[in-house]
Amino acid sequence: MDKSVIKSLIIEKQREKTMRTRTHLIGLCLCLSALSVIADSNNLIIWDNAGAGDKWDVAYPVGNGRLGAMPFGNFPKEKILLNEETIWHRGPAKVMPADSFKHLETVRELEAAGDYAGADRFFEKSLQEGGINPDSYQPFGWLEIEYVTPSPLSKCYRELDLKTGIANNIYTLENGSSITQRVFACGQEDVIAITIAADQQTKIRLSVDGGSVENNEIIKRGAATGTDATRYVGHIRALPAAKVRADKQHLEISEPGQITVLVAITTDLDRRNAGAKLLTAGKTKQSKLSTIEWPLGRRIATAGHRRTQEILRQGQSGYRQNSGRHSGIADQSPLRPYQSGQS
Repeated sequence: MDKSVIKSLIIEKQREKTMRTRTHLIGLCLCLSALSVIADSNNLIIWDNAGAGDKWDVAYPVGNGRLGAMPFGNFPKEKILLNEETIWHRGPAKVMPADSFKHLETVRELEAAGDYAGADRFFEKSLQEGGINPDSYQPFGWLEIEYVTPSPLSKCYRELDLKTGIANNIYTLENGSSITQRVFACGQEDVIAITIAADQQTKIRLSVDGGSVENNEIIKRGAATGTDATRYVGHIRALPAAKVRADKQHLEISEPGQITVLVAITTDLDRRNAGAKLLTAGKTKQSKLSTIEWPLGRRIATAGHRRTQEILRQGQSGYRQNSGRHSGIADQSPLRPYQSGQS
């Protein structure tokens, strides 16, 4: 059999394995959350009364299909895992064993018999031995939100609204004050939005692993592992800007009131040509990271602070589409969480 056909079959098998693993994980998460789901036609909420700690499988994910965020609900140091769909490791070309087809038939026979664990073990031993692994997905990094307050935490409540796509954390402190943190992904503006409101003055410190502050924004530039891997850049901004103070690694907000944190991420993958990179015109194969970075500031500006508050207010009455003008931006729909099926 032609080697290209064998390679295609191997890739197909690996995709099937990945999808099966993801399905098992999703099923496990749903089972673990079943006791805390209010399931009726109007209210689909998963909730918990403790943070996720370091367990990613009980953190609550939000996303718009390209960007994703997972707030863990920890206090006083909250951490939010940030993802972008095209950040992948890229390694050298894979060389398949000469007898791959024979082994693939054995895998199929085991699966047909219902022995999925045995099929996976045989696949890894016979077709992945020697480090033959597919290129792996990698995250953008961690956004850390530190709540600097002398009062200890009294209780925590966190929820994911499956209807609106908003992850909501409420931290109640021993002094009677509370902090409300909401995280959602926007479809049209293509950003992750985090809003934080405290009923007493609380210092908030923001940082990103591997990021640094430039012009009152946290910016992280980097690349996935491997040769010719995806390069990426992310901008994190806190609004209103007048409340923000910055050092080399952190943004800090000490003034009372509500703030919004906006996250925009892009990569050098050419979406018009799957698997290709954006290249410097007429020169070398250097990725045009500088030319793909400039739209990020525009995305964040478009998604401004007051429009974030607008959609959160609308969320109490079903996220109605609002016309008119917002924050001086003419004829644009208000910022809204991305929901399944939304174009």
